[in-house]
Amino acid sequence: MTRHVYIDELPPDLIKKVKKANNVPTRKRSMTKDDVRSCAIAVLHPIKHLSKSDRQRVLNHATDMNKV
Repeated sequence: MTRHVYIDELPPDLIKKVKKANNVPTRKRSMTKDDVRSCAIAVLHPIKHLSKSDRQRVLNHATDMNKV
């Protein structure tokens, strides 16, 4: 029986080599953690008057609307 080797099981340096050999792009984050925090605060500010459960309901609805 053949055992499959998943890329996540390989050492980090070998993962880089395999990805580079197969032209798999590396992920680059366009936003820093502080940028994400700032945007989250800006998004939550307009709904700050809502209760916690209402905020959760609104955010769940927004997440569903964001799925395309």
